[in-house]
Amino acid sequence: MHEKSNQNCKNCRFLFKDECRRYAPRLAIPPVPGLSKYGAFKQRKAVAWPRVELDDWCGEFQEK
Repeated sequence: MHEKSNQNCKNCRFLFKDECRRYAPRLAIPPVPGLSKYGAFKQRKAVAWPRVELDDWCGEFQEK
């Protein structure tokens, strides 16, 4: 029987709420629909940090 590792997002220094802050925010896919200031439909680019689960693991773990 092997021991479960504590190297997961829950114990990582880069976790903030449910987002990984290891790297800069990334472009959100798909782009967010929106309206221009003139009322025309356009797709707005948005950025976000990746959302993670507490038991996720990526290999970039650093202890808090």
